[in-house]
Amino acid sequence: MDKLKTQFSSENRRKMKEDARHFVRVHKPQHVLFVIFRHVLLIGLCFIILYPIFYMVSNAFKPADQYYDPSVIWLPKSLTLENFWVALQLVDLGKVLWDTFLVAIVPALISTVTCMLVAYGLSRFNFRGRGLVFALVILTIIVPQQTMTSSLYLQYRFFDPFGILSLISAVSGTDISINLIGTPLVTILPAVFAMGLRAGLYIFIYR
Repeated sequence: MDKLKTQFSSENRRKMKEDARHFVRVHKPQHVLFVIFRHVLLIGLCFIILYPIFYMVSNAFKPADQYYDPSVIWLPKSLTLENFWVALQLVDLGKVLWDTFLVAIVPALISTVTCMLVAYGLSRFNFRGRGLVFALVILTIIVPQQTMTSSLYLQYRFFDPFGILSLISAVSGTDISINLIGTPLVTILPAVFAMGLRAGLYIFIYR
């Protein structure tokens, strides 16, 4: 019986080694490295996205006297619902929900559709410059959003699509400008063009 077990385990080890050699032969080292890099990148991005959520959930049930306690980081010493009652008393819940729908839910739905279309085009069609386009998508993930804040603010503060308003102003002699700051269009417009919040990450995942 022991002899059969030893023979069976040795056969399993030999089969696993053969499968590993076959995997290395079939999959090029570059492909294996890309798969490893992709998984590491996804794990890091998931941590970046989930960390604020865990932090807010932890603070939501934390009593006020524990906010400045250095010994309390993730798990509060005691739980409380006082923060929720204070928020309900100070905040107009109906307006907040409506603003959340316009600013967050609608752009998220639009961004899901547009990012899926972009990812489908990058994975389905083989065209010249596809690698460059995908590299630019990855670049939108890597570059911090803060580096584009000033330019985006100016674009939305003096919104002028394709310079049409400047042309009309020059012809008519009147100053025509559109201010999108403080409107839901600030989040909806980027989502329409697959450039919303974390759009590069969604394109990378869908692809």
